[in-house]
Amino acid sequence: MSKNLIRKRFLNFLPIASFLVLVTFILIAYKISLDRHYALVKAQVYETGALLSKELKNIVNADISNLENLKYRLEFTNGSYYENWENDANLLLKQNASFIFIEWIDSSMVIKKINPYKGNEGALNIDISTLDYRRDEWIKHAENGKTNITSWLKLTQRGYSFLVDVPVYFNDRFQGTITGGMDFSTNFNRFVNYLENQYSIELYDDKGNLFYEVNQDIKHKTKRDIVYNTLIEIDESDRQTWSLNVSPTEKLLLEEALYTKNIAFIVGLFLSFIVSLLVHFYLKAQKSNIIAKKSNLALKRANKNLNNARKKAEKASQAKTDFLSNMSHEIRT
Repeated sequence: MSKNLIRKRFLNFLPIASFLVLVTFILIAYKISLDRHYALVKAQVYETGALLSKELKNIVNADISNLENLKYRLEFTNGSYYENWENDANLLLKQNASFIFIEWIDSSMVIKKINPYKGNEGALNIDISTLDYRRDEWIKHAENGKTNITSWLKLTQRGYSFLVDVPVYFNDRFQGTITGGMDFSTNFNRFVNYLENQYSIELYDDKGNLFYEVNQDIKHKTKRDIVYNTLIEIDESDRQTWSLNVSPTEKLLLEEALYTKNIAFIVGLFLSFIVSLLVHFYLKAQKSNIIAKKSNLALKRANKNLNNARKKAEKASQAKTDFLSNMSHEIRT
């Protein structure tokens, strides 16, 4: 293979090679940039998730402590405060959105009172000893005196809620439980709203029932599984836990940086293509210049040869003219 052919092939391949080198460099830089970006996003999600788990637990504990305050008043007054129980229950229902209803279940396991009555009529006088999903757990906590939190349950009257049983003791014996039907969503939302839709949140009870979710429709869709998962201990005596999942959404502030990186990547590819074209046209122009120079050189040589041939012809013609002239002169003489 001649050197000219090798050189020709090399020059033809050079624009493609330059494009591939530039694209490879851009892809490597883009991957490094993405890795750093998602590492930052993951750190942000984990930090927020840890904070969120603590705040949600604090909200649950604070709401339940409001219910336990009714218990303490009854026990402190040895039951004489029972006459004002409904007034305090109604006040608590107005002040705290987590409470759907508050009921009194006596020691015979029968629901004797329920506030508000309207809409909850179907639950009044129910004997929970006949309910398999309530009986054993209620009795256990009635005996150990600790607050009980059920799973996310479908109510007899309507809807779903957690049932929180607070055992009440006075006169040296168990009297019953103050039980609240609770949905913490409203109070959760008050805190979650500060996150400005930057995170998707899922909360499951101890049975795996999803009872709280936020921003599932704008959850960030990516092959990178960025999810903060932790367990929130709700009932220490029963080792009852809730499962919290936190993921980034498309509205996460860091997405603006990702958008900028994607634009830079596209611009980089475009510039690589432009540079490759410039290399191609430059080499093509160089080749044209070489061809033009060779053509000019060949033309100069042709002109030179033509001039030499013309001079030779002129000399031959002059010699012929001189010869004829001399012959003519000799003939005349």
